[in-house]
Amino acid sequence: LNKLNIYNFDNLKRDTILDCIYNANGEIYFDVKIEKLLDNLNLESFVNQAYVHIKKAVIFLYKKLFIIDVRLLPYPSQLIFISEYFRLNPEPTSQQHQTLENWFWITSYSNYFTLYSLSQQRRAYQVFCEFAQGKHPDGIYKVNRDTNFITAKYPNKLSFKGVRPKVLQLFYLKSIIENNNIQEREGIKEILIFPKKDRAPANILVRISSEFEEDKQKKQVKKFIESSSIEILNKHFITEEMVGLYQQDKNDNFIKKREEYLKSKESEFVKKIGIKYDM
Repeated sequence: LNKLNIYNFDNLKRDTILDCIYNANGEIYFDVKIEKLLDNLNLESFVNQAYVHIKKAVIFLYKKLFIIDVRLLPYPSQLIFISEYFRLNPEPTSQQHQTLENWFWITSYSNYFTLYSLSQQRRAYQVFCEFAQGKHPDGIYKVNRDTNFITAKYPNKLSFKGVRPKVLQLFYLKSIIENNNIQEREGIKEILIFPKKDRAPANILVRISSEFEEDKQKKQVKKFIESSSIEILNKHFITEEMVGLYQQDKNDNFIKKREEYLKSKESEFVKKIGIKYDM
């Protein structure tokens, strides 16, 4: 686990690591008996190889999906499945990387890992393995192919508790980082725009520690909003109209407009991946 600290995954639960190892046996983790693994004559080699896939999965989540803190991981099952992906497909193409990213966003926004019974989860795992081997287009299992996924309701507050708030933060990080390289040991900072208001998403700036290193003058919210380029502000879901409202101390109007804008941008993204958006 210490080797994962540069990706801020050193607090990953040991049970999740064990489930990744169980999964590397070619069966979904909850069906694997520990006795079966202990009978493996090359257990040490097997475990070491599993760590290779786990590390690849962590790097993928960190660099491609903006999970710069393990607390942002929506579901432990996503790490378990993605480590299995790299076991079955150690060197994915850029196109395969893209479809795997798409799988992550769909499973995050659809509450995928809470929808199914155990038998359906087994089938979902089989479909995912077919996907890793290039035998399935997207790795998404649906009991009824005509059924449309729907997001959970937009969160009232941002936190590291609950899948929906985490996914919104990841969407925000996607906006501000996008195709830029993420440095090791990157940090996430959530800053209240109006300290006397609550932790509503529209009242929070999500910043990364490297931003502060680039421009220490913009640590203060006022300085950041009033002096940043509109291109930067747009990535933080702040428009020119909102800057004007901020300068006029129209705090409630600012939050209302920003919430509408944030929802519209997230809705656009969610609809592109085939999920109905619930505001």
